[in-house]
Amino acid sequence: KAVVSTQSTGIFSYVKLAVTLVKYSPQVYMNFRKKSTEAVSIYQFLMDLTGGAISLVQMGIIAYNFDDWKTFIGDFTKFGLAALSISYDLIFILQHYVLYRQSPPPITTALDTEPLFKEEISD
Repeated sequence: KAVVSTQSTGIFSYVKLAVTLVKYSPQVYMNFRKKSTEAVSIYQFLMDLTGGAISLVQMGIIAYNFDDWKTFIGDFTKFGLAALSISYDLIFILQHYVLYRQSPPPITTALDTEPLFKEEISD
């Protein structure tokens, strides 16, 4: 049975924070470039926003109960993950409901219309 140390768990927390930073950026950019959020389901971001807000509320309740407000931001990765997720979720919600609400059909490029693999037909 393998035991994971607290130090390596902390490293994984920072990796998760970095992955979260990287995973949302391309979609924000593509929405900006196409001026549309047509291919994106807004519900995942509404649920993610709810989760991030609940996480912050949990941290606030724990800090209030123990009268230790250092713990609110003491777990930097948990606080950072919640804040980062909420920030990206708000950007997506702003793009979906405000910026590109009545947008024309998305702009397509050759990359969007060409098949990923070209089928070869052999005789």
